[in-house]
Amino acid sequence: MSTTPPPPEHSQPPENPQYPQSYPQPGYPQPGFVPQAPPAAKKPWYLRWWSITIAVVFVLCCSGGIIGALGDDTDTGDEASEASSDADDQSAAETGEPAGADEADEAGGEEAEGEAEEAEEEEEADYFSSSFPVFDAVTESGSGDSVIDLPAGQGIITASHSGSGNFILTTLDENNEMSDLPVNAIGSYDGTAAYGIAGLGGDATSLEITAGGSWEITIAPIADAPELGDPQESQGDGVYRYTGGAANWKLTHDGAHNFIVTYVSDSMFGFDLLVNEIGSYDGTSAVTSGPAVVIVNADGGWSIASE
Repeated sequence: MSTTPPPPEHSQPPENPQYPQSYPQPGYPQPGFVPQAPPAAKKPWYLRWWSITIAVVFVLCCSGGIIGALGDDTDTGDEASEASSDADDQSAAETGEPAGADEADEAGGEEAEGEAEEAEEEEEADYFSSSFPVFDAVTESGSGDSVIDLPAGQGIITASHSGSGNFILTTLDENNEMSDLPVNAIGSYDGTAAYGIAGLGGDATSLEITAGGSWEITIAPIADAPELGDPQESQGDGVYRYTGGAANWKLTHDGAHNFIVTYVSDSMFGFDLLVNEIGSYDGTSAVTSGPAVVIVNADGGWSIASE
């Protein structure tokens, strides 16, 4: 009769002498032991709910502060504008003038002053056109003695002469009687003289020319004369318009013959002989305010300047 080997007597691992059965045996699961998952990794602090909440609150607080500051500035600007407007209204109510009247008055005053200056300049310019004849300039040329017609009874003559003998210009009235002697020179001549202003004779209608050589003459209105500078320096005869005020003039001359300066205005004593000398001259004369015509007869260099 055969015998069957007995079944194994244990389902537990053999006892290791180093680890009694009452202790967990390495390499084998223990009764009642449930494996646990490893703990989850912690989030960084800046990703946690409490840090995000703090950040949101901080941003909202800062935004509110900025918006409030801007609102305060706007309110302050509005209040300043309202205060300025109220001050203007109060000032206008006290003075009885509308707000901004001072600025308007100042601008109006400057504009009025500019218009007054322009009107004064136009009046001075009109004086020479209204007090003396206006006509188109006429130029004549020739050689030797001659007689030419004058376009008006008053004007200026710009002449040149290249001869060696006398050069004399005489204005004649309608009866051919001498009215004025604008130029009386010997030899070459280059200058400007006035006629018909002194009123010594009748109205000039023609010009008699006595010349030893060739000549050229241009006759123009008084209004075409240049403005007298300050100082004014020139050579020989000249005619100028003066529109300045009363002044003391220092006059000089370095020629050897006549030096005559005539001041013609519409004042009570409108014809004033400032200088009538021969040769060099250095002196001072007083003049009334313009407008006036200044006539210089000289054979050398001269100057006029206010002191």
